[in-house]
Amino acid sequence: MVVNGNWLTIWIQSIFLIHNHMTKILSWLQQKFGMKSKQQQYKNQVMKETSEVNFSAITHDWDKAKRLYDDLKKRCHPDLYIGEQNEIATRLFQQLMQNKYNYAELLKIKEQVDTELGDSLRQKHF
Repeated sequence: MVVNGNWLTIWIQSIFLIHNHMTKILSWLQQKFGMKSKQQQYKNQVMKETSEVNFSAITHDWDKAKRLYDDLKKRCHPDLYIGEQNEIATRLFQQLMQNKYNYAELLKIKEQVDTELGDSLRQKHF
């Protein structure tokens, strides 16, 4: 005989035990017969769509970005400018550091360097 409220505890434990066994059986059936849950089907679909990436295009853009970045960091380094040009160069150099691998942004920064600094404004101070 169950005394005062123990029946509720036993009932809750029984529900959890049944749920646990049903989950294990469902998992075993899925593995045994190749059945997949909707979540697994969605995951497989996403993986299939994202696995078709053109890595040669990515590495090509990354290589172009690296070369442009190397060129720009030499052209707009703040140590090469004095006065107002130094402030402009500092701002552009910070943008350059934030967009090191972003080729599209590097092209925009290149235009800014060409218009705002230009090679004629560069004054070395040693």
